[in-house]
Amino acid sequence: MSAWKESSCNRKRVVLLSSILVTRRESFPGVFLNGMRYVSNNGVLDAKAAGEEALREVAVQENFDYSIIRPGQLVGGPYANTYARSIFEVQ
Repeated sequence: MSAWKESSCNRKRVVLLSSILVTRRESFPGVFLNGMRYVSNNGVLDAKAAGEEALREVAVQENFDYSIIRPGQLVGGPYANTYARSIFEVQ
């Protein structure tokens, strides 16, 4: 968030891309993804939750709007997601 504070542009809103499982990181299935430890023994979802909280705090201090997006699944590109297409294919 320090980069946000130090920038000189006219900023109005921050959009943070997070994860749908942030709020369920202690229960199934979030516990499996959160089990992937990478820094200071914190899980992936723990880090995303900390990022969300940091954004909220800075937004209050600096008086700007924010949105937190928690998509369920991001894979492939437009029209290239073979997993999603396979769900709708007739066998």
